[in-house]
Amino acid sequence: MLALARTEGTKVVILIGGLKIEVQVTKIKGSQVQLGFSGIKEVKFHREEVLDEIRRDNPEDLLITNAEYLKITSQVIRGLKPQRRRKKSSRQKS
Repeated sequence: MLALARTEGTKVVILIGGLKIEVQVTKIKGSQVQLGFSGIKEVKFHREEVLDEIRRDNPEDLLITNAEYLKITSQVIRGLKPQRRRKKSSRQKS
């Protein structure tokens, strides 16, 4: 486990292949910390106790569709491969 100390307003960035997930400390009040998560919409975020309930009651809700899988996979692949620049045409229109 990686343990990090962060102050309010700071972020931690998680990179998984080409996927980028940001976790921001949005508020600290006493012993509670409020976190904000951002990433692509196909990545689902759950609190641990909610995930346990879903696994117990509706495990099929954790499945993703083929379209979601393809979108996530394509984003990972794009993140791993350098983007190729298009060559500029040597011919210019007058």
